[in-house]
Amino acid sequence: MNCCIDVVGQNRTGRSMLSNWTQGKLMSCDGFVRKHTGLKVARRRQHSAYRLPYDKGPIG
Repeated sequence: MNCCIDVVGQNRTGRSMLSNWTQGKLMSCDGFVRKHTGLKVARRRQHSAYRLPYDKGPIG
C-alpha cells in the first residue's frame, strides 16, 4: 500500500502531539502504541511545501 495522510485542524487540537506520539518522541501514559512494521513516518513543516516537488511525497 502506498499512501500519504495529512493531518489538519484548528490550533491546539493535538496535531503535533499525534505526530510526536507516532514518531516515538512521546510515551503513552496508559496503554501502548503499536505501529505496522513497514510504516514510514515523515514530518514536514507547512512552510517547507514550496521546496517539495508536486510529484514527490515527503517519503519518496
